[in-house]
Amino acid sequence: MYKIPENSDLSTIKNQVISQIAFTLNFITIFFDKGFIQFSGGFSFNFSDQSNIYDEVYPVKNDLGLLRILEKKITNIDINNNRDKLTIHFEDKSELCLIGNKFYESFIINCNGNEIRV
Repeated sequence: MYKIPENSDLSTIKNQVISQIAFTLNFITIFFDKGFIQFSGGFSFNFSDQSNIYDEVYPVKNDLGLLRILEKKITNIDINNNRDKLTIHFEDKSELCLIGNKFYESFIINCNGNEIRV
């Protein structure tokens, strides 16, 4: 629905350690010390030699492999040129890519009290 604003500084998310992952029926929330990222839309999760792509979160029926990033440090953040995809890189080389949808809000980034809805 929205794009990641050009003036967004997501560098404060780097080096954050994932402290909690909450699974609900309609969304998944990943918590770290300075905030959280909540997503309900499409995403991909790559770890080891596996790559999994999901059109949406609903209905959450298992951890989708995301428990692997619990207690892992975020090492980098990438935003695509269209500013509708956010890729989060972790210390174990896994990658979580959140994919925005032009018809509905797909994810929320909250860091240091600042919120971005995509």
